[in-house]
Amino acid sequence: MTTMVMFYWGGKIIRDRREGISYDIDATVCYDVELGTSVAQLRDVIIPRVAEYGEHVSIKFICRYPHRRNGDVMIYKKLPINDDRTLQNVLNIPSRHPDHQHVEIYVVKEEGSTMNISGSHAAVSWADVHTYGELLTGREDSSALGSFTQMFELGQTSRSTLVEEAPGQRMCSLFSQGECIEVVGAIGSVDPVERLVALDDIVGGRDLYDRCPTWSDATPEFVKGMVFKYKDAVIRACNWYHVKKNKHYHVVETNKNVWSTRCSHDCPWKLRACLKKQHGFFEIKQYPGPHTCLHGMESLDHRNINSTFIAHLIKTQVAEDPGWKIASIVENVKNYSGFTVSYKKAWLRRTKAIAMVFGDWDASYEKLPRFMRTLELRNPGTAVILKTLNLDIMGVRALDRIFWAFRPCIEGFKHCPPVIGVDGTFLYGRYTGVLLIATARTVMNNIFPLAFALVESENYRDWSWFIHNVRHLIVPGQEGVTLISDRHAAIMSVVKHEWETSRLGQPAGFHRYCLRHFRSNYHKNFGNVKVKDLIWKAGTVHQVRKFDEVMDEIKNLGTKSDSAARAYRALCNEDPTKWTLAHDGGYRWGVTTTNDSECYNNVLRGARDLPITSCVEVTFYRLVATFNDKRRKIESYLARGLRYTSKVQAKLEEYQARSAGHHVTICNWASGSAEVVTSAAGTKGNHKHAVYLNPPSCDCGKWMIYHYPCSHMLAVCAKSGRQPWHLIDPRYRMDVYAHVYDTSFEPMVHEHYWATYDGPKIIPHPSRRRDPTSGRPKKRIHNEMDISRKRQTNHCGICKEQGHDRRPMDSVCSPGPIDGTVLTLQVDHRSTWIWEHGGTDALACRRCGSGLYDVELDPRVLQYVLRAGFYGAHRLGPIRLDHALITAFVERWRPETHTFHLPVGEASITLQDVAILLGLPIDGAPITHSQAFVTVQECQDICMQAFGVIPPAEDIDSGRLRMSWLRHTFDVLPEHADDVTPRLLVRVAYIPFLLDLDAAGACSWGSAVLAMLYRSLCRATKIGQRQIAGGLLLLQIWACERFPRMCPHRVDDHTAGQQPLLIGGCISPEDHGELDGDLDFARPLLPPMSSEFIEISWTV
Repeated sequence: MTTMVMFYWGGKIIRDRREGISYDIDATVCYDVELGTSVAQLRDVIIPRVAEYGEHVSIKFICRYPHRRNGDVMIYKKLPINDDRTLQNVLNIPSRHPDHQHVEIYVVKEEGSTMNISGSHAAVSWADVHTYGELLTGREDSSALGSFTQMFELGQTSRSTLVEEAPGQRMCSLFSQGECIEVVGAIGSVDPVERLVALDDIVGGRDLYDRCPTWSDATPEFVKGMVFKYKDAVIRACNWYHVKKNKHYHVVETNKNVWSTRCSHDCPWKLRACLKKQHGFFEIKQYPGPHTCLHGMESLDHRNINSTFIAHLIKTQVAEDPGWKIASIVENVKNYSGFTVSYKKAWLRRTKAIAMVFGDWDASYEKLPRFMRTLELRNPGTAVILKTLNLDIMGVRALDRIFWAFRPCIEGFKHCPPVIGVDGTFLYGRYTGVLLIATARTVMNNIFPLAFALVESENYRDWSWFIHNVRHLIVPGQEGVTLISDRHAAIMSVVKHEWETSRLGQPAGFHRYCLRHFRSNYHKNFGNVKVKDLIWKAGTVHQVRKFDEVMDEIKNLGTKSDSAARAYRALCNEDPTKWTLAHDGGYRWGVTTTNDSECYNNVLRGARDLPITSCVEVTFYRLVATFNDKRRKIESYLARGLRYTSKVQAKLEEYQARSAGHHVTICNWASGSAEVVTSAAGTKGNHKHAVYLNPPSCDCGKWMIYHYPCSHMLAVCAKSGRQPWHLIDPRYRMDVYAHVYDTSFEPMVHEHYWATYDGPKIIPHPSRRRDPTSGRPKKRIHNEMDISRKRQTNHCGICKEQGHDRRPMDSVCSPGPIDGTVLTLQVDHRSTWIWEHGGTDALACRRCGSGLYDVELDPRVLQYVLRAGFYGAHRLGPIRLDHALITAFVERWRPETHTFHLPVGEASITLQDVAILLGLPIDGAPITHSQAFVTVQECQDICMQAFGVIPPAEDIDSGRLRMSWLRHTFDVLPEHADDVTPRLLVRVAYIPFLLDLDAAGACSWGSAVLAMLYRSLCRATKIGQRQIAGGLLLLQIWACERFPRMCPHRVDDHTAGQQPLLIGGCISPEDHGELDGDLDFARPLLPPMSSEFIEISWTV
């Protein structure tokens, strides 16, 4: 078994803000390395390559090791390869990380090695030339490589380089969104000149390099005898030279063997390059020296900034984002050249750059049948339908339309809510057309693309064909599938015959309107903003009673406005099942709009500028990346033991808290029928609802709409002693949700291995070619759906009057201990629940790492604790958390102001408190990008890198390493430990996710602790929260120090010198303070507080 390894040398390792580390040049050579290869064998193969220009070279290997994942981005670290065991661990990276198809190793020359450079052109300075090496010269004799098989070899340079790509050759970043699908070229950080002149265009081989100087941006002057591989390379270099020098030239002679030019002004400058038969390259034969003419800037543009110049300059960015904004291109050209090009020129040159990277539009049509056939063969079950038109040309047909849907999406939809949204968007490339998309939505509210089609326009013929394919290929035989769309005339005609009617053995489905488009249509026709807002309200309420109330409001508006009266009459003629949740019957699953399809259209914005085959490829590779990302997240959810998806879990917790205030009267114990009266909150609440558990229903409408129980049903379950699990649709279960992304995509092969196609040649329809003189295609003009009104009419939720909201009325209608104009989050604050329903239990206070104090700190480790900045926290020792004291302060915390609301005023914990109480540094570098590891394998990889020990899987829970394992594994420091070992143990025992203690000492850990505490307090104030975690020790110490009367135990003054800096709050595990768990004792201490209650000064 072998592993693909890419070796780098000749440059340096650099810091990368996004990925941790990288190399400043591209890969030099790539080998297949057998498992079991030793470090010595590896050196024997690589040293002759590194020592090509010198002797006596000593090298070491450093791996770019995948450290951890931050969202979609993998963070890398340096891993020295000093022994065979580490090398084997590195070679096994692809088996542990499926998204890593190869390993990257940096070859570093150790100090003391010498390099004796020699060559025929000793007079040429080292800055004037680049060490390009052999460029794709083919396979070498592998017999001399031992256990290695050379795959391919890339140019080497002391700068970042870009290998010239053939038309149609694509870069992986566009398709994979960070996950490289296949190696198609070496792409690094590219300088502007190297975008214009590729390395392969400048020199052609080792022998020619030894004899001839080469052109570079470092020394852009030309030299007689300089060589270029192609004539185009000479022209691009000359254009760049004249743009940077602000000079002009005109061509004197040009043919396939000669290119000659002169200065456009009175200047002896000239250049003549000829194709030499001796070596087959263009060589500069005449060059008297640089320009001597003087002239001012003739215009803001430059004549030599032509299409090829701009296309080569921007093609790297266009490869990553084909929809790159034209204004950005203009700015990019100005930054590199100092000249401003016109908008139209930039747009036309972007089109040329797209053709250079993704291939020609016409050739893309010809390749399409082979690609689609290969896609079907590589991914069986993928649906592809291609329709062509006859052009009366022998052996040639024009593409009319194409439909495709990937098998993983078809299989995944079986586990999604049966709701499909459809929408269309225009293409912006050389040929006109429309991209139709069908999407679903998972129970986690993720967009799930189902099918795509490229058609002529949004007409009856194309919509009928697309919806027919969706019904028969995506949901064959599936009953009750709902189609949501706008009210486009073509769609309205199609769904009556293709979707809502049983045909050809297919069951009938349901059709619903996009409420967003429905409301917009009424606003366009009647122009009444109030009616527009009420239509949205009527469409989204859950109960028929509330729907009737909103319709009455619209009817009443009709007495004052003719447009409102006409809108009301039109609404009465609409079928309410089509546009409202209250009358829907549960077929929408709460989905009101086609925003999912429109959002995915925006995701494919760049793809709509591409040739047709590349457009299909984008949909494939982006779905591959999406499925991989979702599978990783699902693994973390399952590892954490989640039974249901986070959406329904959060809703159940919210409804569970709300159900505690409901009054339940059981009418029939057998069927679970009951009457539920909701609790009153001001003018809200005190409503009756009829609930049935078997079969389940509630007249509030939420269970029927969302398919999980409402608070009324949960209250009945609690009253009758029943479990609510049967009321939750199985699709919300995490194990069922995992099946959505179960089916994998199979990788595509190189174009050379695509399936054969024996049919007629496919070309674009000539009538669909966009007129090149018409400029760029027009984008859709934003309408009122895209523009939110800045001034909204306020409506009071209490008095129902306009002109104000409910906040000024709270003090009159709902008197309580709040000022609603300031405390805007009071509705969800736990104090509201206490005020309306009585007291609550104390929060469960969670903390991590208290067991570490059971391990006695070795004196040899202490110096590293000091250097890392954690000595103050270490001196605190074990302190037992007082749950009641912490809960009492949580109830007084205000998320709006980040202060404790006390009778004597507002108080909060400051950075000064952190520095004095915990002894942590409060200045320095910020703590950012901290994230837990989501899989067991990633945690084990981290431990192996940092400690050389892999913890067992049972000691890893939800991406966190158990402290008990750390304590048992590193409790005793060996007697023979060297200077490195204590650092390692500190790293494990106190900060297991930090690998550099010196860097840790320069960080603002106090700021991080304070920020975590603020976040924890804000989360704990919400109604229904049962626990709190994060920074609690700081809160307890601060409370006991600032409010001495609440402290259950104080340290004697004569022992303060041996204790931490604070006086109060030092509660040892053996002490039992009077506040422990007694919330009824702690809570009343705060309201009668006076100024004497607070301790302002510090006693140290």
